[in-house]
Amino acid sequence: MELSPPFMHALVYGHVDVDSFALNMDEIINAVTVGRLKPEQSAVHSLVRYSKYTGRYVIGNHLQASRYRSKILDRGTFHEKPFKYAADVLLEIIPSIRLHKLIVPCHRTATKPFIVRTNNETPLPHEACWNRCFIELFKRDAGTLDGSSTEEGLGKPDFVCKHSDVDIIMESVMAYRSLNDVQEHADRFRHDGPKSYQPTTDPKLRSLRGLVVIGSDVKCIMQRMEKVQLHKTNNDLEIMGLCPVSGYHSMVFIFRTEDSGCRQYTVPCNMVPQRLLDGKLVFGHTFEAAQRLPLITLNTPPRLTVRQVADKIIHQLGYKKDMQIADVVRKAYSELSLTEDGRHTPVSHRLFILAKELSISIYEQ
Repeated sequence: MELSPPFMHALVYGHVDVDSFALNMDEIINAVTVGRLKPEQSAVHSLVRYSKYTGRYVIGNHLQASRYRSKILDRGTFHEKPFKYAADVLLEIIPSIRLHKLIVPCHRTATKPFIVRTNNETPLPHEACWNRCFIELFKRDAGTLDGSSTEEGLGKPDFVCKHSDVDIIMESVMAYRSLNDVQEHADRFRHDGPKSYQPTTDPKLRSLRGLVVIGSDVKCIMQRMEKVQLHKTNNDLEIMGLCPVSGYHSMVFIFRTEDSGCRQYTVPCNMVPQRLLDGKLVFGHTFEAAQRLPLITLNTPPRLTVRQVADKIIHQLGYKKDMQIADVVRKAYSELSLTEDGRHTPVSHRLFILAKELSISIYEQ
């Protein structure tokens, strides 16, 4: 089955708005039925009547984004937007984070892939795993300066990259560390800190410097972020926080503003990079299609007449036998509903098949 236009639009932009996208409702229903799309509010309401839902649809599961990303690359080219802040670098990475990329091999029984400091704390991968994941996902010749990469005393930033017109230096620290430890990481970016943390002297490059506080509790992360003190020589340092949501289908991204307050955003792991613009998240790329998006491939139209299909729906739901066909279509679609996990109820699934069959019959005849 070909990918439908609404699903392909969601793969590019992370969502599709029914009101602003010319599409056939059948295509939405089909994409929802197979789990590729879901109403944005389905995470809040246990039952969503999506035939009447006119808001925003999002990718049904972050693994769907991973599975079909290559299909989009076959049909066009992505063009990245510039990185204006260190936050943009992290927002480029977050949508592609997957739990399996953060886990170390457990080849010994003593290996512990997760950090657990207290009984009430959600386990997290180790700091080194996060840094390795950031580098792997960002690509663009990013790396780290370990002990073998610099002269002694020059420092070892966790993430460094020269890309386009920017020089990027980022340091990570776990939120379970003490306030003094977090402050010490920030102080590395001061003028008297290690040279590898200093702004670039290349006049053709802009320096983007960031500190990322990683934890499993948003409140704890914010407390650490708000306590960091910046000085004249490192006041360009962006203080950011990262907290995975259960299931790693999205991440809470936290950004410290100029007044030392914190603003948080939920970033879905849908493979769609983001940027920070005037305090709001925007798409991190544009897409140039190489060809017209294909329409969804439908099953072969049935040989039954329109009246026969309508009578099947009437029989199943107990409608009046003399109901007009147009009324049958409207009432059938009004009965369709979606459960929280992105699937039809048993009755709704059968009804969907019949309603779709009836719509196709009307079109063909």
